[in-house]
Amino acid sequence: MVYALLNEAAPEFTAPSAASGSFTFKPDGQPTVLYFFPKAGTPVCTAEACNMRDTSATDDFKGVNARVVGVSADSPEALKAFASKNKLDFTLVSDSDRKIRALYKIPGSMMGLMDGRVTLIINDKGTIVASEDSTIRAGAHKKLVNDWLPKLKQ
Repeated sequence: MVYALLNEAAPEFTAPSAASGSFTFKPDGQPTVLYFFPKAGTPVCTAEACNMRDTSATDDFKGVNARVVGVSADSPEALKAFASKNKLDFTLVSDSDRKIRALYKIPGSMMGLMDGRVTLIINDKGTIVASEDSTIRAGAHKKLVNDWLPKLKQ
């Protein structure tokens, strides 16, 4: 399936952060891995988050000065506990009203029974250049990020 906003500008948003206060995403010249996940603490979401943590710690990732931002409908408190338990060192934001999902046209999953799992690659110009939509294969999201790292250096 082709993602609806592919090759378009990434929308700006502000949302409550797990760290405290709020986080504003505004394309600012820094490549971004923006990933949407259904529920903190579930097995696949935990695997995906840990994959993002491990990938963002690599020299290749650091070499493109990219950032990771995770988005779910969980409360900031639940996201903070999830980040602490799994030693996640990237931004997690709460989208409890699902407005960010709507803004980014993130589809539901399992016939709309749960929030979708989608990873977006946003280049340094703020354009969404790649996406992965896979509900149960956390490794597919890691592969997308790893495949795009060399392209973000160009």
